[in-house]
Parts: sequence; C-alpha cells; structure tokens
Amino acid sequence: FRCRIREKFMIHIPATITGELPISLAEVRERHGITQDDDTSRNPQLLSRISLALEYLEKELGIILVRRLITSRAKSFDSLELIRPDPDPALVIKYLDADGIEQTLDALLYNVNPISLTVTLKATTTAPELYAESEYPVWIEYLAGFTTLPIQIREAAHVMMMQWERNQTDIAAGFRPLGMPYAAHELLQSYREFRHFF
Repeated sequence: FRCRIREKFMIHIPATITGELPISLAEVRERHGITQDDDTSRNPQLLSRISLALEYLEKELGIILVRRLITSRAKSFDSLELIRPDPDPALVIKYLDADGIEQTLDALLYNVNPISLTVTLKATTTAPELYAESEYPVWIEYLAGFTTLPIQIREAAHVMMMQWERNQTDIAAGFRPLGMPYAAHELLQSYREFRHFF
C-alpha cells in the first residue's frame, strides 16, 4: 500500500489486523434479514463479504479502514505523514543513524498534526544524521484505521454487500459483480467532500 500523496518519499506497509472488523457480523445479518440466532450456516460467507467490501473500499479511497499496525518508511524526517491514524496511534519513530544502528526518536522532539496527518520535528530539534546507504532510513510504526466507520463508508459497504447478495448465484459460481454500484459511488463521493470533518 503506497501513499498517493508522497509516493516518491514514503512507503506505507500495512501489517497484521488487530481487533474486530469495523462492521460486525450481527449488523450484516440484520441488514440481510437473518433473524434466527441459531442459523449460523451463512456466517462464514457474510464474514468473507465484510472483509472483501472493506478491502475494496480501502483501495478505492486510498486510506486504511480496518484497524491494523502500519509501518511507514521515509527518506528523511521532512516527509513524514500518516494514513488515517487511530485516535491513540501509539506512534513510534525509528531511524538508522550515521553508523547504520537503529535508534528511537524521543517523543518530545516531534509534533503530530491531527488535521494534516503529518509528523514534524520541533523547531528546536536538530535532525539526526541518517545512514547514507539506506533509501528509507526513517520509519514510523503506529496503529491506523477506524473503530467506528463514517456513515458514508459504512453504507457504501452495505450497498456492495447487498448487490453481492442479489447476485449470489454468480458469486457462488466464482464470478464477482463488476464495478461499484452507483449508490455506493455517490456515498464515497460524499465522504471525500466531507472527510476532514471525520
């Protein structure tokens, strides 16, 4: 997963998903009208659809939706930005010093801007000298993703899953419906226009 804004300067590497998916199985069962608590035969299929819809939307929006650990590697301390961090991202900045030895930057030496999602050294901080032999000698480790999805993204995922439900026979045969439903597209466009409020 590469950052679209500063692709030349940073690489964002998603790691293991932590915690639960931001759309629950119970929520999807209710939207599909599956009300019998003892009917669990379709749970694996529905869980697969949740994961698939969220994966599709992550690629479409270019952001991390499902909570996971991210490692973002950078060429210098001047090009540090985050992909939708968790409200408590547990952020750590590491780097290779001039001798190629891994170091951790003291949290008191930098600021995190929650609006622009950038990380900058404080004006009083002198940037450490970096290992010249490494293309990406600086990296950030932090938690990213949503615990609660914005309503537009949540509804877009449900629209997609309902389309798959209507095309269940084709999906069972190994075919996926092509393209994104118009309603889902419009919901995502609404999110793009108001994303800075989330």
